[in-house]
Amino acid sequence: MKQLFPQKLVVIDSDDSGRAVAQKALKKTAYFDSYCFASPDNALDFIHEHAVRYVIASIRLSGMTAEDLIQAFRKKMDYGIFISFLAGPDDVPMAYQCFNLGADIYAGTASAELYRHITDSFLEKISNWNFCIDSLVNRHTKTSLLTETDRSEDADKKKNPEKKKILLLADDDEDIRSYMQEYLETWYRVIPASNGAEALACSERVDLVITDLNMPEVDGFKLISSLKEREDFIASVIVVSGYAENHCDFGDPVRAVLNKPFDLEELHGIIEKIFSDGSVNS
Repeated sequence: MKQLFPQKLVVIDSDDSGRAVAQKALKKTAYFDSYCFASPDNALDFIHEHAVRYVIASIRLSGMTAEDLIQAFRKKMDYGIFISFLAGPDDVPMAYQCFNLGADIYAGTASAELYRHITDSFLEKISNWNFCIDSLVNRHTKTSLLTETDRSEDADKKKNPEKKKILLLADDDEDIRSYMQEYLETWYRVIPASNGAEALACSERVDLVITDLNMPEVDGFKLISSLKEREDFIASVIVVSGYAENHCDFGDPVRAVLNKPFDLEELHGIIEKIFSDGSVNS
């Protein structure tokens, strides 16, 4: 498993004093290696080159609006990014737009206390996702939580693989895809795909599709759209994403939307709910 810390964190602030405060505040943390930029374009290049997932930015940027920065992330990056904006009382309209696009908003000017609060929030997100990963390493923990009925059903499915439902799992992040596949294969047969193109090339009839949205070649939006056009496609879809895409109205066949990081047991519960009565809504 990859080393969890330190994570790279980028600060974008056109104000010299704001960057100075960030450098001083973040220098003390052992959990993040911080990099400060005045130019959003330079920051974007660095984030893309180093696959940075954590960004703190002033909502007032030079040469680019905060909303444009979020859209640039979505266009340029093929993975989820957690971004927090620092906003003042005069920035409410832009803050509201950024919040609706999935960013976190923090009221106030740059300060050591505010930066600590934001990095604590990032650490919570990392811990939640790492808890899901740890549950795969400690297989006995998950097994001990199964009821006798669950164990009996699992044993039956292992003896009779043809009884297992077939899941198509599309995610370009190899680590996340592997973790999800290993966990879900306790109950289902999982066909992995690293992007939407591979998923569309799958010739097997599947019972459920789980897809990320931001993927190279063919993204999740195009994948869902293409599946809708197939006359023989009757499976349900679960969307998983690093962005707050649950604001989107996907409609059929999407039954649920999960934002990364999510709990793997919650995902399993949603899948079982879909297979039992299909009543989960996105």
